[in-house]
Amino acid sequence: MKSFKWGPLFELGIPSIDSQHQVLVECIAKLQECQDLDCSDSNTNQLFQILVDYTTFHFDYEEKLAEDAGYPMNKEHQLQHRVLKEQVLSFQRRFEEGEFKVTVELLKFLVSWLSDHILKEDRHLAEFLSCQDIIDVEIA
Repeated sequence: MKSFKWGPLFELGIPSIDSQHQVLVECIAKLQECQDLDCSDSNTNQLFQILVDYTTFHFDYEEKLAEDAGYPMNKEHQLQHRVLKEQVLSFQRRFEEGEFKVTVELLKFLVSWLSDHILKEDRHLAEFLSCQDIIDVEIA
């Protein structure tokens, strides 16, 4: 499987979101590398936990930013986030119980989901934020 890499196509012009997306891409790329190298379950689980934790942080940040800006599609955006979080947590739980392995299919799913979400949903959010003159913000 081709390594997942960050590129200009994914840039939305909101530096905080772009940098968080870069971290998510790097997390998936590290999982790909671990799968290619046949890492131990312990290492794979640790990487998966980092992905879960950072995904939760990023989604919370993005949802708060959208809510504060009055983004009209925020409920739909939150629903997409919730569905992915539930899927990833289910994968992690099954992995910890020995019922599941990180496979090429899982990695393809993660790459596809994140790519599509950034290029469609998050781009729409970024365009809305730009129209509101919100280019970057720190959220407490």
